[in-house]
Amino acid sequence: MKIQILDYETNKPAGLVKSFLLRSIVNGLIGQFTCAPLYFIVDSFFVFNDERRCLHDQIAGTYVVDISES
Repeated sequence: MKIQILDYETNKPAGLVKSFLLRSIVNGLIGQFTCAPLYFIVDSFFVFNDERRCLHDQIAGTYVVDISES
């Protein structure tokens, strides 16, 4: 897919905690304890905000960049 997950504060590649645990595990747990379909729709619609960061990116303090042109 040629994407990279970066730390929002340092602009460096996100580590395991941010890129996996917070983005996947915590996001999945939130989905389990809420109305999951609605949560994942809301999470996806956050990509249309000014920063183009989904809710799981904001929780983890990350953002995704396209590295296919590098």
